[in-house]
Amino acid sequence: MKRWSDVRAKAVREGRLDERKVQEHKARMIGDVRAHKLAELRNEYGLLQEEMAQRLNISQSRVSRIERGEVDQSQVSTLRAYAHALGGELEIVVRLGDKRIPIA
Repeated sequence: MKRWSDVRAKAVREGRLDERKVQEHKARMIGDVRAHKLAELRNEYGLLQEEMAQRLNISQSRVSRIERGEVDQSQVSTLRAYAHALGGELEIVVRLGDKRIPIA
């Protein structure tokens, strides 16, 4: 019986699997899940996107983009305000292997 790790390694060697693309896709999916959790929290607090936008002084479409995981173009202050509007705080961490370095 073949092990998955062997099959995967062979696919990478033969160019049928691009590890970089796999990691990029994984990161996007994780970002989507995390962003969706923001929308769930907002809903738990009974807030509409329009109401959140008013609290943050941004457009409803910007709230929607944040909740879809499109945060690369967001200002840290906007993300911090979003977290504060839900009673939380923003934490930005740099991960280097096993090390976690909080920077904000």
